[in-house]
Amino acid sequence: MADEKKQYPRSKLEVTEAAGEPKSFGDRGGQVLNFRAKFTDPVTSPWLGQTFGFGCFKKDLFENIKAKAVGTLLDCDVETKPFATQDGNRLNYNITQIYVNGQPVATRQQGRYNNDDSPEKRKSIEDQNRAGHITNLWIAGKIADDDSLITKLRGWLDKLDSVELKPESSKSEKKDTTPPEGKEPGQTFADGIELVNAALKQGWTMPEIRTKLTIEKPTDIIDVDEAAKVLAL
Repeated sequence: MADEKKQYPRSKLEVTEAAGEPKSFGDRGGQVLNFRAKFTDPVTSPWLGQTFGFGCFKKDLFENIKAKAVGTLLDCDVETKPFATQDGNRLNYNITQIYVNGQPVATRQQGRYNNDDSPEKRKSIEDQNRAGHITNLWIAGKIADDDSLITKLRGWLDKLDSVELKPESSKSEKKDTTPPEGKEPGQTFADGIELVNAALKQGWTMPEIRTKLTIEKPTDIIDVDEAAKVLAL
Protein backbone atom coordinates (compact mmCIF):
# COMPACT_ATOMS: atom_id res chain seq x y z
CA MET A 1 0.00 0.00 0.00
CA ALA A 2 1.34 3.43 -0.91
CA ASP A 3 2.37 5.48 2.10
CA GLU A 4 0.75 8.61 0.65
CA LYS A 5 -0.31 11.58 2.73
CA LYS A 6 -2.90 14.00 1.37
CA GLN A 7 -3.74 17.50 2.52
CA TYR A 8 -7.22 19.05 2.75
CA PRO A 9 -6.66 22.71 3.69
CA ARG A 10 -9.38 24.83 5.26
CA SER A 11 -11.73 21.90 5.79
CA LYS A 12 -14.94 22.65 7.68
CA LEU A 13 -15.86 20.15 10.42
CA GLU A 14 -18.86 19.94 12.73
CA VAL A 15 -17.95 18.37 16.07
CA THR A 16 -20.10 15.32 16.88
CA GLU A 17 -18.15 14.08 19.93
CA ALA A 18 -16.09 16.58 21.89
CA ALA A 19 -12.46 15.95 22.76
CA GLY A 20 -11.52 14.77 26.22
CA GLU A 21 -8.01 14.93 27.64
CA PRO A 22 -4.89 14.19 25.54
CA LYS A 23 -3.50 10.65 25.64
CA SER A 24 0.21 10.02 26.04
CA PHE A 25 2.16 7.53 23.97
CA GLY A 26 5.78 6.51 23.45
CA ASP A 27 8.59 7.40 25.84
CA ARG A 28 9.36 10.90 24.54
CA GLY A 29 6.35 12.83 25.77
CA GLY A 30 4.15 12.35 22.70
CA GLN A 31 0.45 13.21 23.07
CA VAL A 32 -2.62 12.88 20.86
CA LEU A 33 -6.03 14.53 21.26
CA ASN A 34 -8.96 12.64 19.75
CA PHE A 35 -12.47 13.74 18.84
CA ARG A 36 -15.16 12.97 16.25
CA ALA A 37 -16.58 15.28 13.61
CA LYS A 38 -18.27 15.31 10.22
CA PHE A 39 -17.22 17.15 7.08
CA THR A 40 -19.62 19.94 6.13
CA ASP A 41 -17.93 21.65 3.15
CA PRO A 42 -18.17 19.87 -0.25
CA VAL A 43 -15.56 22.21 -1.73
CA THR A 44 -12.69 21.12 0.51
CA SER A 45 -13.63 17.51 1.23
CA PRO A 46 -14.85 14.45 -0.71
CA TRP A 47 -16.58 13.14 2.46
CA LEU A 48 -19.44 15.63 2.77
CA GLY A 49 -21.73 14.63 5.65
CA GLN A 50 -19.55 11.70 6.76
CA THR A 51 -18.33 11.37 10.34
CA PHE A 52 -14.83 10.19 11.30
CA GLY A 53 -12.50 10.07 14.27
CA PHE A 54 -9.82 12.77 14.15
CA GLY A 55 -6.50 13.05 15.94
CA CYS A 56 -4.26 16.02 16.64
CA PHE A 57 -0.60 15.72 17.65
CA LYS A 58 0.14 19.46 17.87
CA LYS A 59 -0.07 20.55 21.48
CA ASP A 60 -0.55 24.21 20.60
CA LEU A 61 -3.90 23.27 19.01
CA PHE A 62 -5.24 21.19 21.92
CA GLU A 63 -7.00 23.98 23.82
CA ASN A 64 -8.82 25.23 20.71
CA ILE A 65 -10.08 21.72 19.93
CA LYS A 66 -11.10 21.00 23.55
CA ALA A 67 -13.11 24.25 23.58
CA LYS A 68 -15.29 23.03 20.71
CA ALA A 69 -18.60 21.67 21.95
CA VAL A 70 -20.81 19.25 20.01
CA GLY A 71 -22.45 21.03 17.10
CA THR A 72 -19.82 23.77 16.75
CA LEU A 73 -17.71 24.21 13.62
CA LEU A 74 -13.97 23.86 13.22
CA ASP A 75 -12.02 25.57 10.41
CA CYS A 76 -8.87 23.49 9.97
CA ASP A 77 -6.32 21.75 7.77
CA VAL A 78 -6.75 17.97 7.61
CA GLU A 79 -4.02 15.49 6.68
CA THR A 80 -4.92 11.90 5.75
CA LYS A 81 -2.58 8.93 5.76
CA PRO A 82 -3.44 5.32 4.85
CA PHE A 83 -2.72 2.39 7.16
CA ALA A 84 -3.43 -1.33 7.01
CA THR A 85 -5.70 -3.31 9.37
CA GLN A 86 -7.18 -6.81 9.42
CA ASP A 87 -10.28 -5.39 7.75
CA GLY A 88 -8.39 -3.70 4.92
CA ASN A 89 -6.91 -0.29 4.28
CA ARG A 90 -8.12 2.72 6.25
CA LEU A 91 -7.23 6.36 6.70
CA ASN A 92 -5.96 8.37 9.64
CA TYR A 93 -7.48 11.86 9.80
CA ASN A 94 -5.12 14.30 11.53
CA ILE A 95 -5.61 18.00 12.28
CA THR A 96 -2.45 19.95 11.39
CA GLN A 97 -3.72 23.53 11.68
CA ILE A 98 -6.71 25.46 13.03
CA TYR A 99 -7.93 28.88 11.94
CA VAL A 100 -9.62 31.43 14.20
CA ASN A 101 -11.03 34.49 12.44
CA GLY A 102 -9.11 33.35 9.38
CA GLN A 103 -5.73 33.30 11.16
CA PRO A 104 -3.67 30.12 11.84
CA VAL A 105 -3.30 29.09 15.48
CA ALA A 106 -0.31 26.72 15.37
CA THR A 107 3.12 28.31 15.65
CA ARG A 108 4.85 25.43 13.87
CA GLN A 109 4.79 24.62 10.20
CA GLN A 110 2.60 21.85 8.83
CA GLY A 111 3.34 18.43 10.29
CA ARG A 112 4.26 17.29 13.79
CA TYR A 113 7.87 18.47 13.85
CA ASN A 114 9.95 21.56 13.21
CA ASN A 115 11.34 22.26 9.75
CA ASP A 116 14.88 22.13 11.14
CA ASP A 117 14.42 18.69 12.70
CA SER A 118 16.72 16.00 11.32
CA PRO A 119 15.34 13.21 9.09
CA GLU A 120 16.10 10.77 11.91
CA LYS A 121 14.04 12.78 14.42
CA ARG A 122 11.17 13.12 11.96
CA LYS A 123 11.13 9.37 11.38
CA SER A 124 11.21 8.78 15.14
CA ILE A 125 8.18 11.07 15.63
CA GLU A 126 6.28 9.37 12.82
CA ASP A 127 7.12 5.94 14.29
CA GLN A 128 5.84 7.03 17.71
CA ASN A 129 2.60 8.33 16.22
CA ARG A 130 2.06 5.11 14.27
CA ALA A 131 2.85 2.97 17.32
CA GLY A 132 0.43 4.97 19.45
CA HIS A 133 -2.39 4.50 16.96
CA ILE A 134 -1.76 0.75 16.65
CA THR A 135 -1.68 0.42 20.44
CA ASN A 136 -5.04 2.20 20.78
CA LEU A 137 -6.61 -0.10 18.17
CA TRP A 138 -5.14 -3.16 19.90
CA ILE A 139 -6.39 -2.14 23.35
CA ALA A 140 -9.83 -1.46 21.86
CA GLY A 141 -9.88 -5.01 20.48
CA LYS A 142 -9.83 -3.96 16.83
CA ILE A 143 -6.51 -5.72 16.18
CA ALA A 144 -5.91 -9.34 17.23
CA ASP A 145 -3.00 -10.31 19.50
CA ASP A 146 -1.40 -12.33 16.69
CA ASP A 147 -1.76 -9.62 14.02
CA SER A 148 1.43 -8.80 12.12
CA LEU A 149 1.10 -5.16 13.21
CA ILE A 150 1.41 -6.23 16.85
CA THR A 151 4.51 -8.27 16.03
CA LYS A 152 6.06 -5.18 14.43
CA LEU A 153 4.97 -3.03 17.38
CA ARG A 154 6.65 -5.38 19.86
CA GLY A 155 9.84 -5.29 17.82
CA TRP A 156 9.78 -1.50 17.66
CA LEU A 157 9.22 -1.18 21.41
CA ASP A 158 12.00 -3.66 22.11
CA LYS A 159 14.37 -1.48 20.08
CA LEU A 160 13.40 1.53 22.18
CA ASP A 161 13.92 -0.55 25.33
CA SER A 162 10.42 0.59 26.27
CA VAL A 163 7.43 -1.34 27.65
CA GLU A 164 7.71 -5.03 26.91
CA LEU A 165 4.52 -6.43 25.38
CA LYS A 166 4.51 -10.08 26.37
CA PRO A 167 3.09 -12.78 24.08
CA GLU A 168 -0.24 -14.40 24.94
CA SER A 169 0.21 -16.64 27.94
CA SER A 170 -1.30 -20.02 28.67
CA LYS A 171 -4.66 -19.94 30.46
CA SER A 172 -3.19 -22.17 33.15
CA GLU A 173 -0.13 -19.98 33.65
CA LYS A 174 -0.09 -18.24 37.03
CA LYS A 175 -0.08 -14.47 36.77
CA ASP A 176 2.76 -12.46 38.25
CA THR A 177 1.09 -10.45 41.03
CA THR A 178 4.12 -8.20 41.59
CA PRO A 179 2.91 -4.57 41.48
CA PRO A 180 3.72 -2.82 38.17
CA GLU A 181 6.80 -0.64 38.08
CA GLY A 182 6.14 2.65 39.81
CA LYS A 183 3.08 1.30 41.67
CA GLU A 184 2.87 0.27 45.30
CA PRO A 185 0.45 -2.45 46.42
CA GLY A 186 -3.09 -1.04 46.41
CA GLN A 187 -2.07 2.21 44.70
CA THR A 188 -4.78 3.73 42.50
CA PHE A 189 -4.44 3.83 38.74
CA ALA A 190 -5.34 7.07 36.99
CA ASP A 191 -7.83 5.47 34.61
CA GLY A 192 -8.82 2.29 32.80
CA ILE A 193 -6.20 2.75 30.09
CA GLU A 194 -3.35 2.94 32.62
CA LEU A 195 -4.71 -0.11 34.39
CA VAL A 196 -5.01 -2.15 31.18
CA ASN A 197 -1.47 -1.19 30.12
CA ALA A 198 -0.20 -2.36 33.52
CA ALA A 199 -2.11 -5.63 33.15
CA LEU A 200 -0.60 -6.21 29.70
CA LYS A 201 2.87 -5.73 31.19
CA GLN A 202 2.04 -8.40 33.79
CA GLY A 203 1.22 -10.94 31.07
CA TRP A 204 -2.53 -10.57 30.71
CA THR A 205 -3.90 -10.53 27.15
CA MET A 206 -6.73 -8.32 25.92
CA PRO A 207 -9.19 -11.24 25.52
CA GLU A 208 -8.46 -12.33 29.11
CA ILE A 209 -8.90 -8.78 30.43
CA ARG A 210 -12.21 -8.33 28.60
CA THR A 211 -13.52 -11.63 29.97
CA LYS A 212 -12.30 -11.06 33.52
CA LEU A 213 -13.67 -7.49 33.75
CA THR A 214 -16.64 -8.01 31.37
CA ILE A 215 -15.66 -4.97 29.29
CA GLU A 216 -15.08 -4.22 25.63
CA LYS A 217 -12.56 -1.40 26.00
CA PRO A 218 -10.54 0.23 28.82
CA THR A 219 -12.86 3.24 29.01
CA ASP A 220 -15.69 0.87 30.06
CA ILE A 221 -13.98 0.41 33.43
CA ILE A 222 -15.94 2.44 35.98
CA ASP A 223 -14.32 1.37 39.25
CA VAL A 224 -10.58 1.30 38.52
CA ASP A 225 -9.64 0.24 42.07
CA GLU A 226 -12.01 -2.74 41.99
CA ALA A 227 -10.76 -3.76 38.54
CA ALA A 228 -7.18 -3.64 39.83
CA LYS A 229 -8.13 -6.03 42.64
CA VAL A 230 -9.77 -8.43 40.18
CA LEU A 231 -6.58 -8.53 38.10
CA ALA A 232 -4.37 -8.68 41.22
CA LEU A 233 -2.52 -5.49 40.27
